[in-house]
Amino acid sequence: MNASKLGLKAEEDVIRYLEKRSWIILKHRYRTIGSEIDIIAKKNKNLIFIEVKYRSPNFLTLNNIENLIPTQKKKSLQKGISHFLSQNDVVYEGLGCFLALVTKKSLKFYSGILEEKF
Repeated sequence: MNASKLGLKAEEDVIRYLEKRSWIILKHRYRTIGSEIDIIAKKNKNLIFIEVKYRSPNFLTLNNIENLIPTQKKKSLQKGISHFLSQNDVVYEGLGCFLALVTKKSLKFYSGILEEKF
């Protein structure tokens, strides 16, 4: 399976995981000029933005995880989040941006991938 198909499958795995836990998927592959957000979801008054990465199990070290999202991608995510919030009337109290790291055998979420406020 090529990289884009693996990425799409990983996104679909994350969506299924969230839906089983009563999250509502607002957008999948939300795109605006210069930005793409893999998944935007809401549960109660919590709104989350998720960047999905598929990697082999051997890749999983803390150092590698911290470097998965380069500075330019973080800026792109921030731009996309700001655009989504300005264009959509979504009521929320909690807001988060997460990395969903998918392997053949696991799915893990990492918070705090963006330090800036929106």
